[in-house]
Order: sequence, then C-alpha cells, then structure tokens
Amino acid sequence: MNRTPLPDALARLLGQTTAEARLDSPATTPQMALAPMVTAAMDPLADPLSGLGIPVPVPLEGAPFRLARLPDDPLRFVLESSGSFTILRGEVREARHDLVVVDSRAAPTSLREADWVLDLDQGRARAWRLDGAQEDQALRLPAEGPPVGLGAPAWPGTDALLGGVGCPAWLRRRADELGASPDPLDPLCAAGLLLRLWSPTSAAERAMALERARAGTPWLLPALRGWLGQAVEGAPVDWSAVELATVERAELLLGLLADLVDLQARDLALARATASRVVAGRDDLESLRMILAAMRGPRQALEAALEELDEAAVVHSLVLSDLLFLEATDPWLNAVASCEPDAWWGGLVR
Repeated sequence: MNRTPLPDALARLLGQTTAEARLDSPATTPQMALAPMVTAAMDPLADPLSGLGIPVPVPLEGAPFRLARLPDDPLRFVLESSGSFTILRGEVREARHDLVVVDSRAAPTSLREADWVLDLDQGRARAWRLDGAQEDQALRLPAEGPPVGLGAPAWPGTDALLGGVGCPAWLRRRADELGASPDPLDPLCAAGLLLRLWSPTSAAERAMALERARAGTPWLLPALRGWLGQAVEGAPVDWSAVELATVERAELLLGLLADLVDLQARDLALARATASRVVAGRDDLESLRMILAAMRGPRQALEAALEELDEAAVVHSLVLSDLLFLEATDPWLNAVASCEPDAWWGGLVR
C-alpha cells in the first residue's frame, strides 16, 4: 500500500496525516489538444456539457466516482457520481443531476465519497483511499477544530481586507484557503498571516504603507479591526476562548514533536508528514499570536505555551531538518525568514 502524506489542509479536515495514494495526475496545459484522445463511443461521460466538448477520462480504478477533464479547458473537471459526496473545501457547479463541474483554478477543491478523497488544484488531480491507515491515535490530527462559538465573523476575503492593493499569488491563496476552512480558528490565522507577511508590491504602495506606519495606522490593521470588531449574533469575538484554543493547538504540536524521533524509526512517511504539520502549525500559531496582539486579547498563557514549544523545536531541530523536504525558493518560508528572522521555521530554508 502506497501511503503518502496528505496536504496539511486535508490532514486537519480529515483527522489523519497519511492515506493510500491512488491518483496523482499532473496539471495539463490547454495546448495539449486532449479531444482526439477519446471518442463518444469510448467514453461513459460522453454527454457534451453546453458545447464544452467530450470530457476526457482520468483513469482511476476502484473509486465510487468517475473523473474527467474538459478538452477545451483541462483545468476544469467533470465528476460523475451516483452516490453522495461531501465538499470538504472549495465549490462545485452542478451540470446535471449526476454530474458536477469543478474549476480547479479558482481555489483548491476537495471532495469525499465513502472512504475516498479527491483533491483538484490548478489542474492537478489527486485521490487517496482512507481505509487501512493505521496511525497511532496520539499522532492523529483532530478531525474537528476547537469548540465553535468563538464569535469570529465570516471571512471577508483577502481582497476586501487589502483594500485593492497588490498581493503575491501564494499569499492570497494561502490566506483564502485558511479563511474558507471550517475550523473557526483558521480565518483568524488567515488574517494574522496577512498582517505578518504582506508587503507592498509597488513603489506607490511602499510610499502609502510608510505614510500610514508613520501615522500610527499600519496597513491592514484598521480593516482587520473593523472586520473582527463586528458582533456575531449580538456577541463580540471571545478572545479568551481564542487564546485557549490556540494554546490547545500549541500543546498538540508539542506532543507531535516529542514523538518525532520514535516515529522516524517506525514510519518514515508519517514522520515526514508530521514534521511538515509541525512547521505549518507553528506558523499558524504565530498568526494567531499576531491577531491576539492586534485585537488586544489575552496572551499570557499563549506566550508560555509558545516558549515551551519553541524550546522543544530547538531540541528537535536536527530531526526536523532530516525529515522536511523544503524548497530553497519556497515563497512562504522565505517571507517568514525575511519578515521574522528570529522564527526558527523560516530559518529552515537557509
């Protein structure tokens, strides 16, 4: 069985870090002329969709659904299923009662049917089967987020918070993915991420950002406070509950760190996935710490938890370096290294 790490967003949604990989179909460019590859007689999905052409099947054995690309736009997919599936993230558009269309350019879209998970992102199609994953219970990520009722308003979107200024594609995508998460802490992570790592993208923006900083109103801060200051069902955000849930996340990562050495000897794939989760999770905690500071929320318990977690990360720095596959050009970690030179996880790319 080919067990591979799940993407961090899916790992948190599903409550496990690895699964049996059943498909990894790379993005296909529109210039590849897919239409001649099939005929209507060969293809069970041969019903043209509003003149978009005959969908081209993506081979996937044993799945309870069928997947195909649209020949005129291979970044859009057609999914046929006679059963019911759950949309974990993203959105789909119904074409017929048994067919849906997914535009993978807009945002990552993940669907689950039975014990299968399908992820479509920028033309890349991946699928996993979840049954049979024998992970230690202590190493499973929580399937659900912290208790609901934190009171945070709905994520307004990166563009709304930035107010029309430019934003690197990686940062916009990462923030909006966190903002769309069902975990009530993740939209706060998204806001903190923008506050931490956004930087001007033009000379005019740099001048405006400098002027605002001198006036004591850093870019993004008024928009964030306006959004997070909204009352939801008559109640403001419960910042004490936010701090408590953030501390619980820190404690989870501390436990994962403590088990890394033993896990590396027993299950290398799971150890790599766990190390990756620790790094991404620590960055999320930094974003939450930033939001708590910006909103003048309590931070004493969180600061103590982060200090303990960072000390453990120093102790386990060698095993983290051994397990992680990090690109020297990774824009996220390079932004962390540039904006927050004391952050140990940003230093891992150096």
